[in-house]
Amino acid sequence: MQEPQAGQTYCLIKIGGKYAQVSPDGTSITMLASMEGATLFPPEIAKQLIEALKSHGVQGGIELEEITPQG
Repeated sequence: MQEPQAGQTYCLIKIGGKYAQVSPDGTSITMLASMEGATLFPPEIAKQLIEALKSHGVQGGIELEEITPQG
């Protein structure tokens, strides 16, 4: 993931009320109680990831939370 840019919209992925943090190599997801340390995704990538999670059996409670970092 590249560094977030001010003014751009990103998405956090929440599953069951916890935030997703994807490992640097993209092979695992850790669930965090707070958004601190959670992975920021461009909106289209977040939507694709949610579809992939659903197709692999993750059911219900998946949400996108949009944020726009400020400078």
